[in-house]
Amino acid sequence: PDIVANGDAKDVGDEFSPADKDFDGLYINLNLSADVKNYSDGSTVLNDVTVRRGDASLFLSYRGSLSNEADLQFLAIYDANNSDAFFRQFELVDKEGGQFTVNNLQNGVNYSFKAAYVDKFGWRSDISDATVSTAPAEVEALLSETQCYLITAGFGRDHYVLDYFRYIRDQYLLKTFIGKKFVDFYYATAPSYVKFILNNPLLAKLIRAMSYTLYFIMNNFIFVGALIMTILLGITFVRQSRRA
Repeated sequence: PDIVANGDAKDVGDEFSPADKDFDGLYINLNLSADVKNYSDGSTVLNDVTVRRGDASLFLSYRGSLSNEADLQFLAIYDANNSDAFFRQFELVDKEGGQFTVNNLQNGVNYSFKAAYVDKFGWRSDISDATVSTAPAEVEALLSETQCYLITAGFGRDHYVLDYFRYIRDQYLLKTFIGKKFVDFYYATAPSYVKFILNNPLLAKLIRAMSYTLYFIMNNFIFVGALIMTILLGITFVRQSRRA
């Protein structure tokens, strides 16, 4: 319990009257910590916070630098449109970097956030100087903007993999005859599958897995090629050894 009143345990939000007991008063036990960390020296700070849109949600990614004494447990976000007022708090999984989802937002409304680390005692680092701002949007709106229908439907939001394939489309495919034909075919057929993907979580998960795989291969072409070559050479060597 957070409060003990007249010998009875009370939770936050409970209502009670001191006059109901003979004591006619309140006795509150407070648990305080003297373990104060100096988070204002700049050694514990969020260096990079980015945001991507989702349907009635935002996806915030963060990177930070930590001091050796930091005993961090939460990442808090603050409303930059309201004098940096506290907005929400999330439990950290990876202190140096990761991602969390801000749900239950209103589509079409612009949100501006700053962020800070918070330790288990409630002490926080300096609020980040940088502000991230964007407005959540329905998946249909994201589809019309990105025009990468299948991948957008698979992820259901903005994503760095989606950005990568848009870059490939604009910088390479649209500059060649065959690439343009492929893009035209894609735009002529892909929209008809979007609703089916959105209503089929398993298919959306499969599209995400395929997108991640293709993204990895295209970004690590030399490594993947060398790995395949090594495997083929190994198989050839084993076969020749058995024949000998």
